[in-house]
Amino acid sequence: MQAKSIGVTSFQCGMFAGVFSLTRCGIQSYRGREDVLNAAAAGAIVGAAIAVGTRSKKEVAGVAALLSILGAAADYSRTL
Repeated sequence: MQAKSIGVTSFQCGMFAGVFSLTRCGIQSYRGREDVLNAAAAGAIVGAAIAVGTRSKKEVAGVAALLSILGAAADYSRTL
């Protein structure tokens, strides 16, 4: 039971990390710039995708904002 839960959670984290990376690279390619805005937009998209199952607009917006901030912070700290 515990191993199945770990496997499902690991798969979900890996899937969302892949979507984040793919989205960030796609936005960067489209914009032609490498800056923090790419990671912020990718974080917002992934955050909204994670929370869309709740069907609460407040939760979707909150998780999108949170992951947008975390994505931008992680991207910014990588460039320091």
